[in-house]
Amino acid sequence: RGHRTAAQLAPLRRLGDLRADALLDRVSAKQGLGAANDAFEEDIFELIQSGGAAASDPMAKDFLAHYSTPPSWLDESKLQRGQGVFVRYLPAAGATLYYVSLVGGFSAPLVTKVLRATGYLTAA
Repeated sequence: RGHRTAAQLAPLRRLGDLRADALLDRVSAKQGLGAANDAFEEDIFELIQSGGAAASDPMAKDFLAHYSTPPSWLDESKLQRGQGVFVRYLPAAGATLYYVSLVGGFSAPLVTKVLRATGYLTAA
């Protein structure tokens, strides 16, 4: 109930955040960062909040106002419940992902010996 099917979600995968994309392009141009992709090395949020040229931009002010306001559909009790679940199970989930993943496997001395011997960790 209330869940979307994979077919309903498929067209949404290509959607972006037009407001954020436009702001990123604008701030990048004002700060002389070049292409928007280069801006990922800068803290755009800091540039907006710092009081510089980006902060005085009406688009930046609108962006902060829009994303600082919780949406009308937000159920605070469900949000708090989800946060509680996350905090409660994060240590176990993190440890499981760490020790059962490649990180744990590749750091085990016997495993890395086999990987070195077979050339698995080297470029082909």
